[in-house]
Amino acid sequence: MENLVIPTQSREELVNITSAVQDKVRAMGWADGALLLWCPHTTGAVTVNEGDMQYPEGN
Repeated sequence: MENLVIPTQSREELVNITSAVQDKVRAMGWADGALLLWCPHTTGAVTVNEGDMQYPEGN
């Protein structure tokens, strides 16, 4: 299992992690398969907003 640490600046924050996940996949050399993202903290969440332009890459 690999870890990905996402720093935040405030108590409630929506963070686009797309580029961080893509970088991790590239760094690991993964080319196919399934990827499971899991947030173990009770007050955290992972959500999918496909094509949401309100939060562009890197924000």
